[in-house]
Amino acid sequence: MKRSLFAGLIFVSLVFSSACSMVKYKSGDDSRAFLEGADKVLVKLDFSATRVGKFATEAEYIEKRMTEVEEKEPGKGEEWKKKWEDQKESVFAHQLTKLINEYTVGKKGIEFGTNFADAPVVMVVGVTFLEPGWNVGISRRNAEINIVVEMFKASDMNTPLVTYELNRVPGGGAMGFDFDAGYRMGQAFAKAGKELGKYFSK
Repeated sequence: MKRSLFAGLIFVSLVFSSACSMVKYKSGDDSRAFLEGADKVLVKLDFSATRVGKFATEAEYIEKRMTEVEEKEPGKGEEWKKKWEDQKESVFAHQLTKLINEYTVGKKGIEFGTNFADAPVVMVVGVTFLEPGWNVGISRRNAEINIVVEMFKASDMNTPLVTYELNRVPGGGAMGFDFDAGYRMGQAFAKAGKELGKYFSK
C-alpha cells in the first residue's frame, strides 16, 4: 500500500513538473529525435523583431535611451549603445547556453554554444519581447523576456524541425540589489536556459 502510494506521488510530481514547464510546444516534431547523435548545437539569438518595454521596436528604444544618456552625460550615448549590443553575446547568450549546458552536457552529452559552426543542429532564439525592468531602491521591477525557439538541421535552415515558446520569463535577483539592467536581463536568459535545459535533457 505504501509502495503504491509512493509511486503515485512520484507520478503526480512528474506530471505537475512537466505541466509547470515554461517551455510551450507550438509545432513540429516534439520527440527531440533530432538531437540523437548530436554532441553540439549552434545557438543563434535573433533580435530582428524585438519589442522593448513600451517601445514597438528595439531601434526606438535605443534611440530614446541614447538621447536620455546624452542629456545626462554628453558623449556617453554611443558608449551606452555599444554596451547594449555587446551584452547580447557576452551576457544574454552566455547565460542562456551556460544554464542549458548544466543539464544537457551531463545527461545527454550535448553542448549548446554560439561558436559551433560545424554543429549538425541549430537553435534560433527569436527574442520577441524584452523588458529591462528597473531598480531605483524604493521601487523595482524584474526584467522579463518572451522568446520563440526554433530548431533546425544545419543543412536545412528554411524549415524548422520544431518550434517552442517561452513567455514572461522573469529575471532579477542579487537579494534585491540588481541595479544593473544587463544583470536583470541576463538572469531572464539564465532562467530560459534552465527551462530549456531541463526540457532537452528529458
